[in-house]
Amino acid sequence: MATCMAVKRANVKPPEAEVKFQRLVAAWAKKIHAEPSRIRFQKMTRKWASCSTSGQITFNTAMFTRPRKFQEAVVVHELVHLLVPNHGKLFKSMFLSFMPDGESALTKMAERSEP
Repeated sequence: MATCMAVKRANVKPPEAEVKFQRLVAAWAKKIHAEPSRIRFQKMTRKWASCSTSGQITFNTAMFTRPRKFQEAVVVHELVHLLVPNHGKLFKSMFLSFMPDGESALTKMAERSEP
């Protein structure tokens, strides 16, 4: 697990869910070679996650209760943004190279629920 990732708690949530999610982020960050400067969790009404130009990734606390495949797709999506800031061809190619079924996981979940 990457130890240099700082985590800020924006609201109260089950610690075990947060720790488990941090481990998921750290594992994917290692695979992708994309290290966030900071990871935050907060309640979000319109997004599952966001990535800043400074390398901070903020995840919606609702992610803790979503299926693992969807969690992974969102994590990979945000980590790839650390390497490619837009949704162009390079972004899509990199995202799909790490998660070939990632778009399907994101689309299915988006159709079933909202953040």
